[in-house]
Amino acid sequence: MDDDEYQAIDSHRSKEGNLPKGSTIVALFKKGDDLRKDQIVLQCFQVLDQLLLEESLNLLITAYKVLATGFKFGYLEFVSESKDLVVIHNEYSKFWDPLFSNSIINNFTALIKENAQDNEEDISNKFVSMTRSRIFKDSNKDSKDQDDSFKDAWDRYIDHFTRSMAGSIISSYILDLGDRHSGNLLVQQTTAKIFHIDFGHILGHKKSKFGFKREVEPFIYLKEMHNAIKFDPKKKKVIKSYNVNYFKLQNYCGEGLVVARKHFVVFENLLLLMIPAKIDELDEDSISKTMENFMLDKPNFIAKLEMTKKLDQAFRVKRRRYDNWFRLRCEFTKKLVAIK
Repeated sequence: MDDDEYQAIDSHRSKEGNLPKGSTIVALFKKGDDLRKDQIVLQCFQVLDQLLLEESLNLLITAYKVLATGFKFGYLEFVSESKDLVVIHNEYSKFWDPLFSNSIINNFTALIKENAQDNEEDISNKFVSMTRSRIFKDSNKDSKDQDDSFKDAWDRYIDHFTRSMAGSIISSYILDLGDRHSGNLLVQQTTAKIFHIDFGHILGHKKSKFGFKREVEPFIYLKEMHNAIKFDPKKKKVIKSYNVNYFKLQNYCGEGLVVARKHFVVFENLLLLMIPAKIDELDEDSISKTMENFMLDKPNFIAKLEMTKKLDQAFRVKRRRYDNWFRLRCEFTKKLVAIK
């Protein structure tokens, strides 16, 4: 949607909501899309998140609030401190990395260094009266302490990113979401959580252009995501061999699918109940086809293996990276036209 189709407003969530009474949140007013689709998808996200938490599996799924107030317009809760992948690619990619392979790594590194700099300023202000000898003595530890603090911060970021990556994979896979381009995937800068927005195409209705299918992967798992997960903060490079974080991602995806399979009838009924609303793309045939993603004819261990294969399949799809490059160039062209 264009920027002029959004309007930020302040509002107060009632005492039945997640925030204390009187807390201020920011909402966006959006027009042009049927937000009932967003409501049903995000309701499924909320249900999935609760089911996972009941199994002691926290995949940090972000399910913001949506309220459709009329035909193709309504309100969306604003998730603060978030950037879409188009912005991250633009701000954190180098000229020798035209396909954004390390953009997320550069993003997280910059955030960690920025936070470390803020902490150093706080410390220097607090201990401004330290003697010169004490400062010299402590400075010998700076290099090692900085490496250790960077690794600790990186581990926290990647733990959140890996969990939320698995959550976004499972949630988009079981609902077979379409139009998953880089502008519809956001990373919250304060938590490193990745999440989906804008659910205009659901239940296997994928986008195509001139008869060319733009979406062939089962879900989005890009090289820049893969590199961030396999990045070694000590060696400062991506490790191509075995990596514990990638193993965690595979396990989270497999376990998440098992939980969703156990309660597949909940998701099926939620979708079937919305058929009388006559929402575009939401029909009995599409729901039936999407339920095949749960692989109910296979035992759990086979379904987990299939999920691992799909993760590798999504990673190997090249056209998505070129599509992201093209989208960034289009955004850049729009800005040039606006300046002129």
